[in-house]
Amino acid sequence: DRFLLCTDGIVDGLWDSRLEEYASTPAAQPKAFRIVEQAVAESGRDNCTAVLVEFAA
Repeated sequence: DRFLLCTDGIVDGLWDSRLEEYASTPAAQPKAFRIVEQAVAESGRDNCTAVLVEFAA
């Protein structure tokens, strides 16, 4: 399970399906960093902050 806390800059820059993709795809860098990086690349007009908490059910 995952819990994502983020600013509107993330939501405006990425759609829900893309957020899920970035949150669930293994990556070399932390997933929250990747989400912020992609949101800035897509929109870049607003501040972008994300905290992603993953835990076992």
